[in-house]
Amino acid sequence: MAEQADVVALTNDSNDTVLSGRDTASFEGLLLAYCSLLVMALIPIYFGARRSVYFHDNLKQRGESASEKITAKDAAMFPLYASVGLFALYIFFRYLSKDYVNLLLNIYFFGLGVGALTRVTSILVELIAPASVLSPLACYNLLLEQRNHHGSKEEMFRLEFNVVDVGLCVVAIIVGVVYFITKHWILNNLFGICFAFTAIELISLQSVPVGCILLLGLFFYDIFWVSSVYQCVLCSG
Repeated sequence: MAEQADVVALTNDSNDTVLSGRDTASFEGLLLAYCSLLVMALIPIYFGARRSVYFHDNLKQRGESASEKITAKDAAMFPLYASVGLFALYIFFRYLSKDYVNLLLNIYFFGLGVGALTRVTSILVELIAPASVLSPLACYNLLLEQRNHHGSKEEMFRLEFNVVDVGLCVVAIIVGVVYFITKHWILNNLFGICFAFTAIELISLQSVPVGCILLLGLFFYDIFWVSSVYQCVLCSG
């Protein structure tokens, strides 16, 4: 009886492997995967939040404020905007060539990833390199202004950078090209962490309740679309 049970168990494991097309994950492998996901989620949240406080403190010291802040209305409408964008992406994949859509998405995320990686590496260089090395470097400003009908100017975009930032941007572009070609999962996670860190650093909320509204809306957004995608997969299968 014991031998028969072992044979049945071995047969079931073999059938699962054949049906899924890959080996069954072990408990240690699943534990490592879930712990890695948890760490990669917490790192950008923690350090991005700390940098956000530092970023807004610097703005206050210069007598400036964030150009745009997320209001309660914006937070409540954000899941709706995201749903429209996700559904539009589904329509594009359904009725347009998947190759062209994937190419456009890859180009879009390539630009975001390069910018986020340049930002994060620039911050790391500022923390590691001594001030005596960075201070003598010339700084450049890229400024975009809009002139209204009264003749006054309104700042729309400003980017400050130095020679080190240009070099880091070149390195980030090389990393982006390697990812564009290989689609390696490590580079994918690296871009994801940098993008999440940068987004959290630069986001500006009006108050804590606005943040709660945003998180609550995104919570139900995830539940709705995960279940909807699952039902679509079942129906198509």
